[in-house]
Amino acid sequence: MIVAFDRGRYPAAYLRRGYSEANVQLVVIARLRQLGCWVHVVDVGADKLRRQAAGALRRAGVKGAAIVGRTGMAAGIPDLVGIAPDGRPLFVEVKRPEWLRAGARGRTVQEREAGEPTDAQRAFLLEAERRGAVAGVAWAALDVDAIVLGARRAA
Repeated sequence: MIVAFDRGRYPAAYLRRGYSEANVQLVVIARLRQLGCWVHVVDVGADKLRRQAAGALRRAGVKGAAIVGRTGMAAGIPDLVGIAPDGRPLFVEVKRPEWLRAGARGRTVQEREAGEPTDAQRAFLLEAERRGAVAGVAWAALDVDAIVLGARRAA
């Protein structure tokens, strides 16, 4: 299972594009669907944004600002859940890849580090895989192939 970013897996041209997590999620979902997976986006991160927005409103003096629409999801639930083509549960955490840029004298410079799964996300994915699910972290569509097609070979 892929749970840590490895720059060597990705073409430098891909890493120079500065893809956001949202960009990656779109291509990952498209690739999962091409492979025959049924997939659904889990909006766990919105809780944090709602808390931040409510806090900002309270600090600005807005009365009655509250957190609404809590997902009730446990820490570690990945971004995408679904069913793999073979019927097994599917869990994919999506992260932003490393961002590179051309530096002086033709050197490649890291602009931004790749997103990495939290300990809770990593633990969830490892336990899900241990129990027979298809699981992994995707920084690009090519990771989907490793996660889904690799799981087919291992089954």
